Amino acid sequence: MPPAIAAAASVSATAVVTSAARRAPRVASSHSCVLSSLTGSLRRLTTASSPRFSAQVSSRALVPRRSVLTALSSAFALSAARSVSVASPGFPAQKLPVSPVTVTPRGMAGEGDNSGGAAKAKKVLVPIATGTEEMESVIITDVLRRAGAEVVVASVEPQKAVVASRGVKLVADDVITSVVDTDFDLVVLPGGMPGSEHLRDSAPLKQIVERHMSLPNSSVAAICAAPVVALQSWGVLTATNKATAHPAFSDKLTGVDPAITAARVVEDGNLVTSRGPGTAIEFALALATRLFGEAKAAEVAAGIVAATGDGSDVLRVVENTDKIPKPKKEGEEVTVLVAVADGTEDVEAVVPIDVLVRAGAKVTVASVTDSLDLKLRCGTNLTADTTLADVAAAGRKFDLVFVPGGIPGVNHLRDSILLDGILREQVADGRLCAAICAAPVVVLQSKGLLQGKKATAHPSLSDQLPDQSVVPARVVVDGPIVTSRGAGTAFEFALTLVEYLFGKEKVVAVAKPMVMSPALVPMPMPM
Repeated sequence: MPPAIAAAASVSATAVVTSAARRAPRVASSHSCVLSSLTGSLRRLTTASSPRFSAQVSSRALVPRRSVLTALSSAFALSAARSVSVASPGFPAQKLPVSPVTVTPRGMAGEGDNSGGAAKAKKVLVPIATGTEEMESVIITDVLRRAGAEVVVASVEPQKAVVASRGVKLVADDVITSVVDTDFDLVVLPGGMPGSEHLRDSAPLKQIVERHMSLPNSSVAAICAAPVVALQSWGVLTATNKATAHPAFSDKLTGVDPAITAARVVEDGNLVTSRGPGTAIEFALALATRLFGEAKAAEVAAGIVAATGDGSDVLRVVENTDKIPKPKKEGEEVTVLVAVADGTEDVEAVVPIDVLVRAGAKVTVASVTDSLDLKLRCGTNLTADTTLADVAAAGRKFDLVFVPGGIPGVNHLRDSILLDGILREQVADGRLCAAICAAPVVVLQSKGLLQGKKATAHPSLSDQLPDQSVVPARVVVDGPIVTSRGAGTAFEFALTLVEYLFGKEKVVAVAKPMVMSPALVPMPMPM
């Protein structure tokens, strides 16, 4: 974007927010956050490159900031007026509109202390069912536990074990009937179909949600299909509420302005809604802000390497493209091995599994121990498909072998003799090998598998990589080796894997229904 246009856009954003703040003096202290969000989004409609490599720069902040609803209509008008075409190096121009997070000026039940003091204990209920969207459930749980919440994952089925929408096997902490009389600071419904229908049909869950809507300092939240399928069908979400939902359901919201439903997260009093897996990190961080304040949410966002949106987010670096395996042809089977252990990072495992299954991959989740039942780093109970011993005994080969991060999970993966042999063979054969967070350093580098390769890793370990030239990138591809930084980069990482296994068209086909921010998709995506 030419500097003059960028400057004009920033001035327009300033005028919008200042005017809105004057009309709503009760919340005028939040105007600087709105200004940061809007001007930051507009500044991010530029591209940057380094002498060492070409980089795609993210244009959408995923760390939510408070705003005022009185500025919302002007913000959307600004979005419509300034949908700017930007060309990233190596890619055609794409439209990157501003999509603000919205808040009504009713006050927010249970809003955390923003002063930076010690966080109070908060209790959160996340109900799940057969067919729940696993990414949404696990991201919410992971982020809120990192923030310090006591999260109870409760199954609405008779049993704790459920198979989620893309086949991930989750085990709840409890069943819903055991927590009917428990008071929570927050009740969060993940989406997914038919999971949202099962949540809707749970009388105990309906009772819990209705009671918590009337409790002081308690909030109810829902994402994807759940705002419509569950909350609206119960009469909890009405025509008087501001809300959003998945694009396949948002037109069924009663009396809601389409401009509002286009927002990625909408907060209306003690009700919070969001759109889909691609908005789940923003949604979860907004909930963390509500419970614990902005300082804690920012701390969590930094820990998971969530996109900052300040212009420094380098999306991807690609090297040695001639050594990247060609995508499979339409109809050919694509096989993926995901090695997991106790202590594996929840989001880093589940997001790539879900995304790859959506693309059509046959994904095998293999435990490096003799037990299929695992507890992941942030408390998710996951059941693997098989053991790595059985995989090795069968002599199976895979188009992609993927190792997620998380400590102590990566230590168990590093120490697995069977995984060592599988990884070495994968690299020697030139097939795709991927690692995220701590795994590039603790697993791949410790085995010499990054010799002469450019890579990235979690900021707490990336200084141990011998080549620091591309470390800031959220995803690095060097031939058949793909590395990434943390839970907050898992979507970009997973979509990159989809591209190299299936091709560019499949990336868009998978990303759009997830409601991904176009800035985090490595190619133009129609809105």
